Formats: sequence, C-alpha cells, structure tokens
Amino acid sequence: MTGASVTDAGRGAAGGSGSARGGVPGLLYLAGFVAVVVLAVWLLLPPAPSSASVDPGANARPAPTVGQEAPDFTATTLDGRTVSLASLRGTPVWLTFGATWCAPCRVEAPDIEAAHDGRAEILAVYMGEPGATVAPYAQRMGLTFGQIPDADGQLSALYGVRGIPVHYFVDAEGVVRSTRVGILGPETIDAELAAIQPGA
Repeated sequence: MTGASVTDAGRGAAGGSGSARGGVPGLLYLAGFVAVVVLAVWLLLPPAPSSASVDPGANARPAPTVGQEAPDFTATTLDGRTVSLASLRGTPVWLTFGATWCAPCRVEAPDIEAAHDGRAEILAVYMGEPGATVAPYAQRMGLTFGQIPDADGQLSALYGVRGIPVHYFVDAEGVVRSTRVGILGPETIDAELAAIQPGA
C-alpha cells in the first residue's frame, strides 16, 4: 500500500509540472496579444492637438497680419506693472495668447520661460481669465515673464484670437514680423526671436 501511494503521488507531481510548463506559452501568447492591441489603439488614436479653438466674441477684430503695425494696448500685469506696446517701442515684443485650461499652452510654457532671457519683452495674455485664476497657475508653472489677465477678453478680441496658443512676434518698431498658431519648440522660438532683433 505504501508503494502504491508513493507511485500515485509521483504521478500527480509529474502531471502538475507538465501543466505549469504548458501554461508558460499561454502566458506569452496573452502578453503578445495585449501588446498588439495596445499598439493598434495607439496607432489609431488621433495625435494630441497643438492648439485649441476659442470663441473670439462679437467684438473680435481681424487678426493683425505680418507687415502691419501691431495694435496698441495698455494692460496691467499680475505684478501690477502697466505695459503698452507704445511704451515698449525700441524693444522686440513676443505677445502670446493662451489660457490656464489650455493643454498645448501648458506644454510650451517651460520653453517660453527658458527664452525669457532679455531678447524680447514676453507678454502672456490669458483669454477670458481673471487674475485670481492666472496667479496660482503662473506660480505653479514657475513663469516669471509678464502675465496679463484678460478677464473681459478685450485684448484677445483686439488681436482677433480664434485659437490658442497664438503668438505674435513684434519688432522694435512695433511691426508684426511673424505670427504662429500652436505649440512652439525651442528651435522655432530661437529663430523667431532672432528675426525681430534690431538690425535682423
């Protein structure tokens, strides 16, 4: 009886080992199948948008075009500084429109901050948002260039903003030299700033 018991136990152990070996290919097949599904979903998903459409409002004017004088304005930054394009004559200006809720704006914000090195006066306008919304966002993102809340949307309407982020690069004479819609990377930023330097 003892011998029979040992033989049965051995058979059971051998059978269990075979089941374990048989499970490995199954797991590999399942893992491969999941990987293929994930890849297919990733390939079929549309790319993340580089800009967001916004309602320009009833008072929106046509957007200024390259070669035109940039519309003058006077605004107050978060830190209480009064700025205007007229007062900035003689200095290149990068005017960028965005919003705290705009994902593409958040993506490019660190690159804009990195370019805040004296090559141009950088002013960020927050379409339809008050200072109470803009201030914690700017602090969280570590932004030190000019932040302009545009709660009533008047400045955004003056520039005919219909998509954000949108960028206006204005030379030292107050003339629009380039406009860009969507996320800007470091190389594009460097090229645009170089093009509005005095004597460029």
